[in-house]
Amino acid sequence: MKHKLHKKLVALQMIAVTSLLSLTQVFAMTGFDEVTKAGSTGQSVVNIEVVTDGSGEEDPALFSAYVPSTLPIKVDKDGNVHTPSNAAIINGVSTKGIAVTNIEANLDNGWQAKSWNTDFSTLPENSKYVGLQLRGDTLSDDGSFSLNANDWKIAKNSYIDLNMQAKLPPQSVNQKSDAAVLSFTLDWSGDNTTTGPKWNDTSTPEDNSGITVQNSSTLIAGGTSTLDITWDSEGDTVSLTGITSSNEAIATVGAASGSNGNKSVVVNGLRYGKSTITVTLSNGKSTSYTLKVYDIGNTDDIEMELINRKLKAGDTVTANDINISVPVVSPDGVTEHITLHPQMADIVLTSGSNELPAKLTLGGRTYDLTMTINL
Repeated sequence: MKHKLHKKLVALQMIAVTSLLSLTQVFAMTGFDEVTKAGSTGQSVVNIEVVTDGSGEEDPALFSAYVPSTLPIKVDKDGNVHTPSNAAIINGVSTKGIAVTNIEANLDNGWQAKSWNTDFSTLPENSKYVGLQLRGDTLSDDGSFSLNANDWKIAKNSYIDLNMQAKLPPQSVNQKSDAAVLSFTLDWSGDNTTTGPKWNDTSTPEDNSGITVQNSSTLIAGGTSTLDITWDSEGDTVSLTGITSSNEAIATVGAASGSNGNKSVVVNGLRYGKSTITVTLSNGKSTSYTLKVYDIGNTDDIEMELINRKLKAGDTVTANDINISVPVVSPDGVTEHITLHPQMADIVLTSGSNELPAKLTLGGRTYDLTMTINL
């Protein structure tokens, strides 16, 4: 079963550091707050903009982490929701790994959290509901996140992308308001061996193209994923003129579909590595997106997990009741974990031992898995 994570208190281990984050009016992430001592905090405000017109003893090693000073959400006149693509949490310690152990959202100014699975298009227009997703983990109605612990470990002297996404109801009135404060709790991970890529985006020049590129899923070699591309079409006068891959031995780009200002394109991951996807508009503006093609890690480490279920005889288990954690290796050499649902038939549980056969198709390969439930 999956439970909400709690910080583990260990003798001589530094008490977790809590850093507070918010969503604000500037669309691009604009820097970092540094957390350098147990118990210290940093704050910024979450602001949503709609534009319809156009503690304990310290560890001997100094704890150092950097969290984004702002995490903005912006809604354009076409209803597209934009989030920063370069938001990350950085481990400033060169000898020890750290981890995010808990995230909580404190909503403000009438904003309310809504489950990610909510159909936001059916909510009242201009209502103050927000859905958030960070690294695949989603905000619950009560303001908490249920974290996949493996996805929130940060190797020494490395970083993790937040992969932030957001959902809002239909909006038709210009507004800008502070919506929430995100509280990130950080601690030592206990992994002082794993290494990863260093953060090299030292306040890179802000991308003013107005083009947003988001990947719908982790792209595995041999598989496909979808890039969602949005921009201001300026009354249907600005169109998409090109999407190219810098290395077609690693990834190729299919045909784009969708409406002007909101396109989707399938990308094919041919082999492990990186390719730069360049998106160009008819007004001459362009942006680049680094597409990573992952490889599957050690298959012995694939794990199946039941989700928040107190099972008894007569209950039916479906594919949506099971999470499968799969280790994948990024082109930077870092092992991460993705969570998927299996392909399986519904099974009604009986008293005694129940075997649940399932399949997982990933990167063009199929894996046979079995979970046993004893009742």
